[in-house]
Amino acid sequence: AFKATQLQSEIEILNGKANAGLPKTTANFMYGQYNSFYNKDNNFTVGQTIPFPSALIKERQLGEINGLKAEVASFASWKELKLNIQECYSDICYLNQKRLLLREQDSLINALEDRYLTKAELKAATKLDLALVQSKKKELENMLLRNAQEIRTAENRLELLIGSDHPVTAATDNVIVQLPAISDTTQMDLHPSVLHHKVLGESIQTERSVAVARALPDITLGYVSQTLVGSHSVMGVDKSFGPSSRFSAGQIGLEFPLFFGRVKNQVKSLEVRAEQNSLEGNYAYNELITAYNQEMANYTNYLQSKDLYIENLLPQIEIMQDQSHELLQTGEVSMIEFLQTRQTITEIELNYTELNWQINRSIFRLNWFTETLTR
Repeated sequence: AFKATQLQSEIEILNGKANAGLPKTTANFMYGQYNSFYNKDNNFTVGQTIPFPSALIKERQLGEINGLKAEVASFASWKELKLNIQECYSDICYLNQKRLLLREQDSLINALEDRYLTKAELKAATKLDLALVQSKKKELENMLLRNAQEIRTAENRLELLIGSDHPVTAATDNVIVQLPAISDTTQMDLHPSVLHHKVLGESIQTERSVAVARALPDITLGYVSQTLVGSHSVMGVDKSFGPSSRFSAGQIGLEFPLFFGRVKNQVKSLEVRAEQNSLEGNYAYNELITAYNQEMANYTNYLQSKDLYIENLLPQIEIMQDQSHELLQTGEVSMIEFLQTRQTITEIELNYTELNWQINRSIFRLNWFTETLTR
């Protein structure tokens, strides 16, 4: 689809050149008796209509502007494709990281199950403890199964986006992308969603010029060559002319409309379209700025949350892991309390991984806003 949009610009420029071309040349041949009793006279006429020169110029300009409009649409399509690929890749990284955390938890539960199966045989463990461990194991198996399905779905989508015929995957590291410095939004008017309306406005104005230019007279040129067999007076003297004698003449004329109602209505329609496009362009710009500010606010909040995790929550995980194992071994905590602690640790790790994923997606979107088409 993206490759198709790239070709549209070339198509529009070629259409403009085609519309700026000259109409077909007319050629007529007449044969028979039309001048005397001689019935083999012939007449050959060639004619060409040439639109008013300014109409040809405006047609070519319209093609170039429509080509630029298609280029803007192609760039917008490229931006969307790039964003989708980045987000899809980031999704796979996040899901792979989630799988690692779930597998780590699953390994721990498997070890606990083996331990309590042995203790159950020795009558040293309750059925409740074993049931808790096995139910947690089943829950993790289901979570890993869903995770594998989500990864495969995301990988299939990535294959489609990049047009790959081979399976693709992504690294397991959910790396934070460095956000380039953003000083202001002064270049936001070059974003495709805004630039589209600017170029469309130029296109409408050029269409108006084309409509006016087309109403100007067309120039017609012609050339006639014919036989006039018979006797004809030439400066008072009769002369005879045979089939080999030919008479030639040139023609020039104008074609102009007698009624201008159609052109006036067309021009008025284009003026209304220009006003409509101006309103839509202003709305698109304001909407873009609002969405950008909202995304920047989200990004700031994500970074604040990340600082909270780094400073407070992540340092507690190692303590909770060590203490829960020791207390379980000594019997100071029950299996329920141990599993609750492990659940809390896993939730913190998963939430932190998800937060990194959200930061990545926010960065991709911010870059989508600020990456503009340079004219």
